[in-house]
Amino acid sequence: MHDEVPSTASFRQIVLAPYTELLDSPNGRSDHRGGPIWPDWDQQTWPRHQRRGRPVDARPAEEEVATDLDEPIAWGGPIVNHFGHQIADFSMRILPSVSTWPSIPLAFSSHPRFGYASLKRTPRFFQALLRWFGVAPEQTRLISETTRVTELFVAAQTEQLNGPGPSPASLDRLDDLVDRHWPKISRTGTVYVSRAGVRGRFPGEAYLERMLSAAGVWVLRPETVVLEEQIRAYASASTLVFGEGSAMHGTQLLGRSLGDVVVLERRRGKRHAEASLAPRSKSLRYLEVSKSLVHGVTVGGRPATARGMSILDTERLLVAFADLGIDLKRSWRQRDFDKARDTDAMDWVRFWITTKHARAPSSAKTVLSTLETSGLGHLIPAVKHVIACG
Repeated sequence: MHDEVPSTASFRQIVLAPYTELLDSPNGRSDHRGGPIWPDWDQQTWPRHQRRGRPVDARPAEEEVATDLDEPIAWGGPIVNHFGHQIADFSMRILPSVSTWPSIPLAFSSHPRFGYASLKRTPRFFQALLRWFGVAPEQTRLISETTRVTELFVAAQTEQLNGPGPSPASLDRLDDLVDRHWPKISRTGTVYVSRAGVRGRFPGEAYLERMLSAAGVWVLRPETVVLEEQIRAYASASTLVFGEGSAMHGTQLLGRSLGDVVVLERRRGKRHAEASLAPRSKSLRYLEVSKSLVHGVTVGGRPATARGMSILDTERLLVAFADLGIDLKRSWRQRDFDKARDTDAMDWVRFWITTKHARAPSSAKTVLSTLETSGLGHLIPAVKHVIACG
């Protein structure tokens, strides 16, 4: 991909449209409708938003221009409240833009529902992301109404969600960035990047955290630390173990900085972020430690696996850590884990019933059937009670 398209371009008299759809595919709409209305839309490729090497954005509606911006601008992309999508999907133009046009402001836009009326109101991780790339607040422009730009510069996405991954030139640029932030950094020990503090955790993951901490593993809940501390932990680990999830995309702010990386899969065969992780890692392994996935369906009628609850196979899990030289079996108490797992599973159900997806046809039936096949049939009476009261 990287050798087949230009890396930069500029267009004159381009209209930037506020987003009307953004990460809305679970609701049967598009994940990207807004931003620049590129000329020759159907023939454009790399300036548009891409995944897997093809455009996936929807053409914005033509609206009357509300304001003109009479200065050169580089397109930065959308701003969202989802950490993983913000980095992997929507921030892969920033570094090449500031490297190529260091004095040109970067334009960003969002959906009105997020309420980002100013840079200070954007997510803290987005503000940290700009600091990491060296983008000063005065170098940003937030587009909240239909705006015509005299000249718009655009850099190609250096990598895309689900691939393709970064080019060697992109990794070189990131290596230089890491060296500027941390001139000397060494790798030591094992870091486990946990999801126990977020909704999409492995049920019982807090129990796993306690066992790992007792075994001398550094357990990191990434949402509890600032972005720079989070990615420094990744770069300084000899062995880095992820519970599959959005935190993995933080590695895309680093170059060839990672040691041995292990991913505990939540969805079998998904190999999440492989195209981005592999060229950054000394080694990369994905381990099937889940036996099943409890889930409903989306309002669009598709299996809601991304919002599902992955049930650990504890025997596989213990073997996986033993292979890393971490013996958990001696202190593991299955009854204690099962109790923690069931508590988390019911928490997931109580949250799920409050979502619009719970009202989708066959969603409740799907949750009950996947609970049964996951070995959690003993929870079904309690789950049925939650559904009846919901």
